[in-house]
Amino acid sequence: MPKRANDTLLLDPSKIVIGGGMSHIVRIHEAIRSALAQAVPFPPEVERSTFGAGAALQGALILAAERRAKICKARPGG
Repeated sequence: MPKRANDTLLLDPSKIVIGGGMSHIVRIHEAIRSALAQAVPFPPEVERSTFGAGAALQGALILAAERRAKICKARPGG
C-alpha cells in the first residue's frame, strides 16, 4: 500500500486540499482520487486550494508577520 494511502487510513481526513502550483494540474487531482479509491475503503474528497499557486507564499508571509510580531513584543518598549 502506498505511504499516502497509509497516511489517509491513519488520519482519516474527510478532504485533501491540493495547493501551490500543483493545484492547477487536473491530472494530479485525478491520479490522487484514483489511487485513493483503489487503496482505502472510504476515500476523502480531493479539491483545489482556493489560494492556488500563491499558497506557499501566503503561508510564508503569515509566518513571517507572526514571527516579527513576537520579536517586537519581546523587545523593551516593543
